[in-house]
Amino acid sequence: MPKLQIQIDPKPPGVAVTINKKPASDPTAAQLVDFGTYDIVASAPGFNDATTSVKVSEEAKVLVVALRMTPRAQPAKEQPVRPTEPQRKTAPLVVEQPAATPSHRKRYAVIAFAAGGAAALGGTIAGLGARSAWDDAKAVCGGATECPNAADAAEANELADTARRRGNLATLAFVLAGAGVGTGVYLWVTAPRERAVAITVRANGVALVGRF
Repeated sequence: MPKLQIQIDPKPPGVAVTINKKPASDPTAAQLVDFGTYDIVASAPGFNDATTSVKVSEEAKVLVVALRMTPRAQPAKEQPVRPTEPQRKTAPLVVEQPAATPSHRKRYAVIAFAAGGAAALGGTIAGLGARSAWDDAKAVCGGATECPNAADAAEANELADTARRRGNLATLAFVLAGAGVGTGVYLWVTAPRERAVAITVRANGVALVGRF
């Protein structure tokens, strides 16, 4: 007949083993068994139950079953509650924070707006001058782009060059004007708001009071 032998690691004192809910007289001795399935449970004080299920299907064989016992977790001890001391009543302490250093962003924003406006005005004047010089260049040759003689052509080319220089200056001035206005808008929007904050310390906490 086949045999069933149980090994328990560790083997605590008072361990008991059941095979198919029947207690085993000697837990670690080889037990004669028939073919079939066996539910094995090992229990001991202070340890979790170790369970397993095996199937015996071969003749004249010792089937070794290993069970591992794990200690049962102990409940945490409750810490004694100490009586709280009565809170002392103290007068509130009010501390005024020093005023923060004022930001100069809005001042710089106004300067950037003024610079952008000046550049825009200069660009407008340069643009009008360029258009006037171009009209004068065409007037030399009677409103056409071709002149009847070399003298008129030279004068018209000189006026046209003046018109181009003034046009380039106007373009540069408008670019600078756009940059100045954009910088002014950024500085104005990102300027921090001035605020005053007072800290009040009481016996039961801290309170923040202020205006923004």
